[in-house]
Amino acid sequence: MSKLKILIDLTKVKNPYCGLGQFSINFGNELIRQNPDTFDFSFLLHPKSSNVFEEDIKIETPSLIKHLYKAKFKKYSLWHSTHQDSRFHSLLNNIPYILTIHDLNFLEEKSLRKRKQRLKLLQKKIDKASAITTISEYTKQELIKNFTIPDIPFRVIYNGVEDLSMKDDKKTELDFEGDFLFTIGVVTAKKNIHVLIDFISKIPKLNLIIAGDDSGEYAIKIRELIKDKDLQNRIFLTGKISENEKIWYYKNCKAFVFPSLLEGFGLPLIEAMQFGKAVFASNRCSLPEIAKDKAYYWDNFDPDYMAGVYTKMIKEYNSDIKTANSIKKHAFTFSMDRSISEYINLYNEILFKKDSGL
Repeated sequence: MSKLKILIDLTKVKNPYCGLGQFSINFGNELIRQNPDTFDFSFLLHPKSSNVFEEDIKIETPSLIKHLYKAKFKKYSLWHSTHQDSRFHSLLNNIPYILTIHDLNFLEEKSLRKRKQRLKLLQKKIDKASAITTISEYTKQELIKNFTIPDIPFRVIYNGVEDLSMKDDKKTELDFEGDFLFTIGVVTAKKNIHVLIDFISKIPKLNLIIAGDDSGEYAIKIRELIKDKDLQNRIFLTGKISENEKIWYYKNCKAFVFPSLLEGFGLPLIEAMQFGKAVFASNRCSLPEIAKDKAYYWDNFDPDYMAGVYTKMIKEYNSDIKTANSIKKHAFTFSMDRSISEYINLYNEILFKKDSGL
């Protein structure tokens, strides 16, 4: 019996330094590892991106698909678009189509005209889908509020998070002394990083490391704010860092801070928790759902209040040696094995009309 061919859109691999890039890399590698007997997977991505995967893979290139149209799709039994903003979609209506939706951040970030355009485009994709998955209950409820959902499988499948705890680290060359807090992510307004500047000024002798793409306008404002507060010797923007450097920061930080306002999941929270770190986060969007009672939350961003929460809760964290182990245990519930197994179950349900039990 020949294997059914499935095409997985992993075009977000092109930016491995963002959350979606990491999601795509981990998704592909775990799919290769599990390698079910019934399916033959191909990945939609640029050939230059294929070297991020641990084994040789079959690929389709976006440029070819744009020009070959329907003939290119006839060999596939299922199309899985792993992100709602992909520019590519199946051109044959009889091919089952699974759509994974990570977030609806555009509702807060875009102008009214662009929001309407995005809403219309995403509704078309939803109408065409054979199944929809989201990466959190938060995102699922936001979809229900803003879209008409057809009578199809509609599931929450939490992201699997790669186990970083046993990987090699690499000490940073950044020159600073003393304890530090760590945060990571593309330095944009939705990450709310500016609130950490006044917060740090309230806590003597504690540094802050901000890692991630800092090429945008918001990062310029952050640097100006750091200079205005005369905190250049305590707050550092590193720009993009390697995977090994990221692990070093996770291992050695005093705590992880994440005041983000818009997240479909919140990958860095779970990565930090793999190392048993105290996590301080906003109580917004998906973050309380993902971190549950294993994180400490800021209800508002007044710097005195934030500093008070941190000072009190870091003492509580340090007072019980069992706390770090409890945090680690929670982090490893978000395994890649579990996440991909749920997707494979869904593929079986759609293609063979078997109840996946999800």
